[in-house]
Amino acid sequence: MVYRSLKARKEGAPRPGTGYRLSEVSNHLGKWDEVLNTPEKALYLQDEKADTINQVERTSEKKNFSEKGFKYPLLNTTVVATTGKDVEQFLQSQLTCDLSKIEENKTLLTSWCAPNGRVKHLFNIIKFKKVIYLAIHGDLAEKFLSQIRIYVLNSDVVFKDVSESTLIFLTGKSNNHEAKWHLGSVSDTRKNWQSATEVPVTQATGTLFEINQSIPKLNLQLSEKFLPQELNLDIGNGLSFEKGCFPGQEIIARVKYRGNVKRRLRILQSAQALASPPEAGDIVTDGAGKKIGTVLRVALKPDALCVVQSVLDVSATEPFYCNDNSDKLVAINS
Repeated sequence: MVYRSLKARKEGAPRPGTGYRLSEVSNHLGKWDEVLNTPEKALYLQDEKADTINQVERTSEKKNFSEKGFKYPLLNTTVVATTGKDVEQFLQSQLTCDLSKIEENKTLLTSWCAPNGRVKHLFNIIKFKKVIYLAIHGDLAEKFLSQIRIYVLNSDVVFKDVSESTLIFLTGKSNNHEAKWHLGSVSDTRKNWQSATEVPVTQATGTLFEINQSIPKLNLQLSEKFLPQELNLDIGNGLSFEKGCFPGQEIIARVKYRGNVKRRLRILQSAQALASPPEAGDIVTDGAGKKIGTVLRVALKPDALCVVQSVLDVSATEPFYCNDNSDKLVAINS
């Protein structure tokens, strides 16, 4: 099942440890438990109040993020289980990461690229009990599955959508900017959420954290627009230059060895509250109106300022603008 996107949930991220702190939004805790206590996860996505940060109702369980940490489910995400005796060999030949370096019950943000080196799909990959799970943006899941199955041929590899029973969560703490993903059962989460050691937060608060953690996300419109390096996958282990061939590898490696990465993830912030926040796919311009970047996703801070994840020209300098050069943006990370 693929869940619809909410207009208020636009997504993005820069280098860890930069930008605002989660303590700024610690009093905007949400109750996604009300959804996980219902048969349909999709009910959460119908709750506009829970997805707009300045409308989130404060809860009586106000807790300290720094001590307790937080937890939220990536709801517009399709979880795909991959099985079969050839699955590791197959995925190793397709993805940009080195699967042999992913430990059991650990996760990694990685990508699958087109032959021209552009990222078609971003996803978290998790090894758990001899199954490899891929968590992908819900709007892209159907396209990904139809495309990847073409390359399976005679290999023993099976892709199965398990989103009805399985969630992927992001957890972290504000004081050390540490993000971790893990799988969770929908039924177990309904049953155990009240005894959880992390604070349940809303999608809006979680998106702010993802942006601050340099966690990029691509929707259908932005698929095949960026090289992995432009999404900072080379800074972590999401891109390997040692493991061997994968789609687009030759072009991606050429960019690395020529030192020619022209664009990078950046966090920008509106200089003031905006009547019309930018959306994923909007352009970022310089003072002369020249395009210098693209918006990946957007989140609202409690003070109503917009935080914008973008891919910008590395040579670009302030001032930056969006919305047809009418709204000023400032950089909050290098």
